[in-house]
Amino acid sequence: MAFFTSKTINMKSLFFSTTFKILTFSIVFAFPLLMSFSPARVSESRPIDLPETEMRKLIDNALKDSLFTLITEADIKRFIGKINSNRSITKQKWDELAKKKNFSVQETEYIFSHFGFMSVADFTSYANLLASLSKKYGIDKFNENDQKRFFDALRKEQVDYITNNNLLEKVFKKYANTGGMPSECWKCVYDYRDCLNGGGSWVISYTPVSSTTTRYDMSNGGISITQITYTTPSNPQITYVNPQYSTASCEGIYRNCMSSCATP
Repeated sequence: MAFFTSKTINMKSLFFSTTFKILTFSIVFAFPLLMSFSPARVSESRPIDLPETEMRKLIDNALKDSLFTLITEADIKRFIGKINSNRSITKQKWDELAKKKNFSVQETEYIFSHFGFMSVADFTSYANLLASLSKKYGIDKFNENDQKRFFDALRKEQVDYITNNNLLEKVFKKYANTGGMPSECWKCVYDYRDCLNGGGSWVISYTPVSSTTTRYDMSNGGISITQITYTTPSNPQITYVNPQYSTASCEGIYRNCMSSCATP
């Protein structure tokens, strides 16, 4: 049977008291260090407007990303494919399509071809690139306004990047089936692109609606032209066509320019 003296009890109390103080101090001191090395968490509820400095950092990083390089090359291929194919939708046909609520697969592909996509599968592949870029930088966690700000700013940077690096010419030589193009004809190409852009750059933005549904909005100068809803695993469905939109005049100017630019 053990006997404890008051001195023994006091010594034990002092030991536990000292140990408690040391542990408490260690936890309080170490907590900020642990927090500083903890992985950053993406907030579930973003502010209404993302600060411009944070948005700028995201855009700068995305511009250097290999995913965006693939998106840029796909955009150029679509544009080059469109000017090579001479496929277009008349104003009358566009008006007819704008009045419809449901589109057949053939009509969907017809509209996609107007934007340079070869097929529904081609659009799906492109849409997946946008979604991957968005998820990589947490854009899918932003509110809809900030998502559009991101894609709009990214497209403006992309236009300058393509022009400054002569990427249209480089990709044209790589993918076009018509061989080279006289240097004087490139003005027709750039004028056509500017005409298509209208009041601003073409933007195809990506907005998650739910865990299985996303919306892709093709807009020009901030004006929505076509909206596509994509629900996994079904095919994309066109849900809106702007009846006021037409590229007929741009295409006519381009064809006239091309027919005369290389004439001696």
